[in-house]
Amino acid sequence: MSRKIAVRLILAAALGLGAAAFLRLFPARVDRPAPRLVAARIIASRRAHLPPSAAAATATVVPAAPDPGEAAPPPVVLRLRELAVRDPAAALALADAALDDADSRTIAAAATYALLEANWPELAQQEVELWSRRGRAAAIGSSPFQAVAWQLARDSDRAAAEWLARLPDSAERNVAMTGTAANWANHDPRAAMAWAESLPDFATRAAAMGKVLRVWGDHDPGAAADWVAQNSE
Repeated sequence: MSRKIAVRLILAAALGLGAAAFLRLFPARVDRPAPRLVAARIIASRRAHLPPSAAAATATVVPAAPDPGEAAPPPVVLRLRELAVRDPAAALALADAALDDADSRTIAAAATYALLEANWPELAQQEVELWSRRGRAAAIGSSPFQAVAWQLARDSDRAAAEWLARLPDSAERNVAMTGTAANWANHDPRAAMAWAESLPDFATRAAAMGKVLRVWGDHDPGAAADWVAQNSE
C-alpha cells in the first residue's frame, strides 16, 4: 500500500467516513476538486455534524486519576495510596502480588497513580517498564502506560512518546502511544504527525495519525487540510 493511499484511509477513519467514500473524493479525473478544498471542508464541518459527546471525544486523551466525588475506592486502592506516601516499595510489592488477580488492572493503575501523586515518578516509570518487559502488559492494562507517559509529557511530548516506543510491543502500550500522539498534537501537531508516521506497526501508526489529525483539525482545520492535501496527492 502506498503512503498516499494509506494517508487517505487514515483520514477517512479519522473523519468517520468509509474508505470507499473518502477515496471517491480524490478521483483520477482532471476536473476533480482541489484536494485541499475537499479536506478543508470535511475537517471544518466535522464537529458541526457530531453530537456533543462525539465532539468531546476529539479532545486530548489525558488519563486522570479517579474522581474523588465518585464511589469510594476499594480498600486495596486506599491502601496503595497510603503506602505510596510512606513506603513506596511496599506499594509496589502489593501491586506485584496482585498481577494474577481478577482486578489486576485496577490495582496496577491505582499503584501507578498513587506513586505519581506521592511524587515518585521515577519509581512509577521503572515499575511500568518492569511490568512491560516481563510480559505483563495485559495484566496491568493501558492506564499505567498512559499515566507515566502523561507525566513525562509535562516536560517533553517527544520524551513521552519515545519512552513508550522503547517498550516491548503490546496492545496496551499501543493504546498509550495513540493517546500520547493526540496530546502532543495540541502543542505541535506537525511533530506529532511526523512521529506517528514513523511508527513501524501499521495499525498503531494509523490510529496515532488519525488521533493527531482529529486534534489538529479541531484546532487548525486549514493547516490540517494543507497537510492532507500535500500528503495524499
